[in-house]
Amino acid sequence: GVSFAFGGAPVRATLSVGVATWPEVEVQGAEELISSADAALYMAKQGGRDRVHQALPTPRSQARAV
Repeated sequence: GVSFAFGGAPVRATLSVGVATWPEVEVQGAEELISSADAALYMAKQGGRDRVHQALPTPRSQARAV
């Protein structure tokens, strides 16, 4: 964590981050990518403070129906 003064009072802050990147996370749009990042953030918070968690890559399908 980081400590700093705010209004003359000491404040301690921590940062947890969830990251999802395309095309590693296969999504159908921006909302799904944001949901993946949100899920990764939840995992980071579950692991403790001051953590970064990356969404796991999704397996690519071998063939897609057209």
